[in-house]
Amino acid sequence: MQFIAYIVVLLGLASARKLPSYIQVCRRDDSTVGDCVLKNLEVIRPKLAQGIPEMSIPSLNPLEIPAATLDSGGSFKADFKNIRVYGGDKFVVKKFDLTVKDKFHFDLDLYLNDLRIICDYKIDGNILVLRLNGHGLMTANMTDIVVHVSTDGKMYDKNGKQHVSFTNSQVDNLVIKKARFQLDNIFGDNEQLNVQTNQVLNDSSEELIKELTPVITSVTRDIVFGIAEKTLQRYTFDELFPQ
Repeated sequence: MQFIAYIVVLLGLASARKLPSYIQVCRRDDSTVGDCVLKNLEVIRPKLAQGIPEMSIPSLNPLEIPAATLDSGGSFKADFKNIRVYGGDKFVVKKFDLTVKDKFHFDLDLYLNDLRIICDYKIDGNILVLRLNGHGLMTANMTDIVVHVSTDGKMYDKNGKQHVSFTNSQVDNLVIKKARFQLDNIFGDNEQLNVQTNQVLNDSSEELIKELTPVITSVTRDIVFGIAEKTLQRYTFDELFPQ
């Protein structure tokens, strides 16, 4: 779900100056500022698959992420590298509430019909009834995904200019209705055990998703707002949402 980071950044930057002429300026005093941001999103949606270099937006199909880690605190740890996420440009905004005039806050509900993730993995720990310790190529296909993202903003001074940073940031209510995993070489050259292990994981995919959801949510939150914060530092609040 790391592609959400770029969606959040995009929503924040949609009204910044010095952006392409096809971007509509969204003013903070306008009661329809949220609708304005969503209109900008629809304008640039066809460009998201390839990326928009002039807005510093990378390709969302695939979205490439160097590395990520899932760590449950001792019983399970998985490291992922060379992550490629396909289908992130096909998101649907189910709900978007934005306030910028008296306070900065937004709530965002997203839906994705299908995501495909390919990466190198290294796993060590217990999951379900299995003890896993291996590395190789992982493929994951996920369908019917919903997630809720929300944050407040606080103002701070930087070189005499007002900027906004995130606080009380949340990524929650993550639901993945169906998922199928393929972990190559989870038990090295023992092909029979590899097949059996993948079968167990997929037969229990709902339980597996439930067990990993808190960790996935935490990692997603860190990536979402970590990247978004860095981007927000480049623009003043007046540039983002002029009066």
